[in-house]
Amino acid sequence: MKWFERLARWVELRGGMRELYRPDPVTGQPTLYMRRYYIAKTPFGEAMLHQFFMGDEGGLHDHPWFSFGRILAKGYREHVCESIVDGKPIGVHQVERRPGDWSWRPAGILSRDEARGFHRVELRPGESGQVWTLFVTGPRKVTWGFLNGNSWIPFWEYFKKDGTATKQALPEQYRGWIFPRKAT
Repeated sequence: MKWFERLARWVELRGGMRELYRPDPVTGQPTLYMRRYYIAKTPFGEAMLHQFFMGDEGGLHDHPWFSFGRILAKGYREHVCESIVDGKPIGVHQVERRPGDWSWRPAGILSRDEARGFHRVELRPGESGQVWTLFVTGPRKVTWGFLNGNSWIPFWEYFKKDGTATKQALPEQYRGWIFPRKAT
C-alpha cells in the first residue's frame, strides 16, 4: 500500500472523506465519481487527496482560484481550453497526465467569458479507483461551475440538473483546519 493510500484510509477512519457522485453515462443513476480525502481546509486554501472512479461528464468546469495538482498514481487525459469567448471554449486540447506530473491553474476571473482554468478529466479504460492525485487550492473567494451550452452555471445548480445533488455532502459540512471531519 502506497503512502497516500495509507493516509487516505486514516483520513476516512477519522471522518474526513467525502464522496462525490456523477450520473452514470449509461443508466443516468448517481454513481461514485470521486473520493476526496481532506488534509487541510482553511480560509487560506485546501489540500486533499482525490481518488477518481470515473472521469468528468458533460461540459468543462472551472477553478477560479489558484490550484495545483500532482498525479500520484495512474493518470488521466485532461481536456483544457485556452479561453472562453461568448460562453464557448476556444482552443480545447488534450494533455496526457502521468504519475509525477504537476498541473497549475492561475487564479483569476477577468469575467466569466475570460475565466481561466476550465478543464475536464477523462479516465483511461480500466483505471477506475486507481487514479490518485494531490490537489491544493488557494482561498475560494468565488464559486466554481460548469459551462453548459453557452452559459456558466454554478456547481450546485449543475448537480441539481444532473440528479446528483441529494447524494453529495457539501464541503461546508466538514469542520476543522487540519484533517477536518464531517460534522454530524
